[in-house]
Amino acid sequence: MELPEEKLKELEREAKKFDPCHSVPGFSTMTPAEQAELRLQMALKAATAADDKLKKQGVIPETVASNTSLSVLAMERDQTTRRARAIEGIENEGFAPVDFTSSKANPAALSIDSAHDMAMFTVGDEPIMLKALPSKELQLKDKESLMHPNLYVKASEKMEMWKVKLATMRRRKLEGNAG
Repeated sequence: MELPEEKLKELEREAKKFDPCHSVPGFSTMTPAEQAELRLQMALKAATAADDKLKKQGVIPETVASNTSLSVLAMERDQTTRRARAIEGIENEGFAPVDFTSSKANPAALSIDSAHDMAMFTVGDEPIMLKALPSKELQLKDKESLMHPNLYVKASEKMEMWKVKLATMRRRKLEGNAG
């Protein structure tokens, strides 16, 4: 089912009226990916302007950051660009594969964690060593143990616990509660 040529031209004109990107010079010569990126940027600008307008009207509180979504999308776009460049580099004829080396053993790769540790646990160049007081709960319960903490109790304490339990069971039986 083909549309007449006049109808196609009319639809294209209407689409240009509603698409603000068609007023951008060179838009029609851009690749579809570039057109999509331009549309996204214009939509983000329009959304930011709408947020600002709503903030001025008091509908949205002033504390809500309007540029957070913009910065997230920009970061994702940068990652996509880096990935595309890496793929282009691999597809070039001059690409030579290299063995993978882990950065886990390299302390320079862990600089964020070590910088954090240095800031939190050092004074000058000297580390601060804190001694934790052992708690009673940790002495009785080993989180990785498969045995119940009652199995660690001394025999005399177990006998006392059994006597209390037996007395409770006898009392319930005499009262008529066979529980």
